[in-house]
Amino acid sequence: MKRELTEVLQSAGIGTNDDWELKTHLAEDGYKFTHKTEKLSVIVSINIEDDYKKWIHLSLARPDRMPDYNDLVNIRHDFLGNRKVIMVLPEIDKHVNIHPYCLHLFHCLDADSLPEFSGFRADIKGRTL
Repeated sequence: MKRELTEVLQSAGIGTNDDWELKTHLAEDGYKFTHKTEKLSVIVSINIEDDYKKWIHLSLARPDRMPDYNDLVNIRHDFLGNRKVIMVLPEIDKHVNIHPYCLHLFHCLDADSLPEFSGFRADIKGRTL
């Protein structure tokens, strides 16, 4: 998995993006990055989950406040380009978080796991980034 994560990160431009610095390689499946000018960190990992599919997990945190919507959008772009990501709000008894100001994004490498929700209103356009 370590080699595959490295390849995925390289294909997304990770390691060459001037805004982020690779700080630490975590265990077998993760890397920690810190933003060079913002108080923001991201842990990127890849795992085969219970659905037998490969998922990228982005764990993003700030030291003093919850990341906001723009943080989510920018981190998704910086680490995964324009790939669709999922933010999960699990049941309370399954919630795992070891940092008070942390959010999690997921992307399935093997399949698009969600239907297209934006198609029901053709007259409404999404925001331009």
